Amino acid sequence: MLEDLDVKWQEAKINQICEVSWNLEKTIERYWNKFGFGPWYIWEFFPPELHSCYYKGVKVETAFRLALAQIGPIQYEITQPIYGLGIHRDWLETRGEGVHHLKMYFPDIPKAKEMFAKKGIYILQEGRYKEEDWHVFLDTQKEFGVIWEIGNCKDIGAPHKIFPEPK
Repeated sequence: MLEDLDVKWQEAKINQICEVSWNLEKTIERYWNKFGFGPWYIWEFFPPELHSCYYKGVKVETAFRLALAQIGPIQYEITQPIYGLGIHRDWLETRGEGVHHLKMYFPDIPKAKEMFAKKGIYILQEGRYKEEDWHVFLDTQKEFGVIWEIGNCKDIGAPHKIFPEPK
């Protein structure tokens, strides 16, 4: 089923581009109808599976939805915040919908965080999904105009929904 998302993660390379949207379904339907991008695999991230979330160093409870589609060698993501404080909601409220972050794969997140801290690049937000998946957003917006994410890209399980629905 998820063979369409057969990503060959390359360490320290751009593997994913993400947009933020107030309406995930509307956005993925537009991509499907205009460009034929898809299928889209949709997940919902809620506590307690979504845990250890920190925004600007403060522990927060947050939830979001995301949809993934493979477009050539790049995984494309659409993220919709559901509740709580976080970078996705902040971006939507201040900049509107559109490209939000680029993601790089690092298998060892503590080591990657230390490497970026030594370069003066610090954490803006981070969290964990289930036991192993770890996502870390770096505070790069002012310097680069976009947020960079690092993640270990662990298995997040089966999607909650697929668009368009399989026949």
